[in-house]
Amino acid sequence: VFRTLLRRAGRPGAGQMVQLAQHRVANLARLLVAPLDLPPDREVVIVPVDVLQSVPWSALIDGPVSLSPSASFWASARDRTRPTSGRVVLAAGPGLTAAESEVAKLSELHERSVVLAPPDSTVRRVAEALEDAETAHFACHGTVRADNPMFSGLLLSDGYLTVQELEIGRASCRERV
Repeated sequence: VFRTLLRRAGRPGAGQMVQLAQHRVANLARLLVAPLDLPPDREVVIVPVDVLQSVPWSALIDGPVSLSPSASFWASARDRTRPTSGRVVLAAGPGLTAAESEVAKLSELHERSVVLAPPDSTVRRVAEALEDAETAHFACHGTVRADNPMFSGLLLSDGYLTVQELEIGRASCRERV
């Protein structure tokens, strides 16, 4: 719905689509979030299963929201020692026209950045760069595996970097965007 809204912005009927999206978001919030009576500024970690993986959680919750493929992955990432290197990994995947310019522009904002763009943004090189990075930003396609979220992944130049590989490699970034 949100992608369609962006594509139709300024066209006839866009206002009706915005109203429809707002109605659907409000309805989802009423059904999924309101019964929890969450404190407004408390961070919420969600481990969505099956159809709940496509829910726009950040639109439903007034506060910080994190998504995780599993509770054990989230717990191990939370307890992991965080690097203080200040390094930022900026990885662009294939097939996105703006991905390379996006990471190039972000590198101008981060003094200690490592930019990996096709063909250099391979699974191995990105995973190695993540080892002592404080923050990572991915400009790439991804897949979500409802049957096994640990096999969800980010499409890089030579294949998918999966959540399982991140867990096994113990990538310790403080922040992944």
